[in-house]
Amino acid sequence: MLITNFQKDVLVDYEAALDQFFDAETGGVLEPGRQDGAPRFLFTEVTGYALLDFLTLHSLTGDARYLQLMARSADWIRDHGQDSTGGILTRFYFEHDTRPELAYTSFSGRRIYAFDTGICVRGMVAAYRTLGTASYLDSAVRMAEFMIDSMIDANGEVHAIFDAR
Repeated sequence: MLITNFQKDVLVDYEAALDQFFDAETGGVLEPGRQDGAPRFLFTEVTGYALLDFLTLHSLTGDARYLQLMARSADWIRDHGQDSTGGILTRFYFEHDTRPELAYTSFSGRRIYAFDTGICVRGMVAAYRTLGTASYLDSAVRMAEFMIDSMIDANGEVHAIFDAR
């Protein structure tokens, strides 16, 4: 696809698709399910990316609604996606969250992935810088400290998964 008009060729479609992936009730990014049979879930890592998307959309359009969406998503990460350890839980499968076969990625399984946590650190710092909400910075610091303390070993190697159970 040749982009000749960013507003018409990209931005309009992206804005129109927001309702398909943004869960207005929670503030998380909703994955409707997967071909492998995984049920629908809220995806914390992608919600971390969405924080940056909302900042970009606000910058491009000047529409304050994107800052409201950013705050809603940051609130969800802080209040629901962040484990008590400080790390980020990966996927919330709603009524299916406790299914044993989903334990490696479900909130209830409490496996914390370094990549997901890192993405959310970046998004939460951006939310703090943009919105000035101190709890977003506090959340990002807790994530970063968790990674340093629990996911990086004495040799400096980052372990991909931490089992918080």
